[in-house]
Amino acid sequence: MENVLARIRALGRRRPSGPLRDLIRDLVAIHGWATADELAGWLGMGKKYLRKRHLGPMLDAGRLRLRHPEEATHPEQAYGLPRRPPGASGSSGRTDGELGK
Repeated sequence: MENVLARIRALGRRRPSGPLRDLIRDLVAIHGWATADELAGWLGMGKKYLRKRHLGPMLDAGRLRLRHPEEATHPEQAYGLPRRPPGASGSSGRTDGELGK
């Protein structure tokens, strides 16, 4: 977890999309699911900007998935990692935990 916190600090104010999106995926992998509010808080970013600039494109590219894909504005909407195809190797990347603890 310390590595993730250090990566957040190292991004600085001007955050390149590639490293930021990798960090978003890592945060989602640690927590299993993360809301836009949670991600924005952890990253120190505005929720609307984060959704438009990063989360939306990551969904479109298949790098994230919605917990409630049938209702984009669901009050408990959260972002998770895509499901692995059957037979794919490796862990699911879904664990529970809290950032900073």
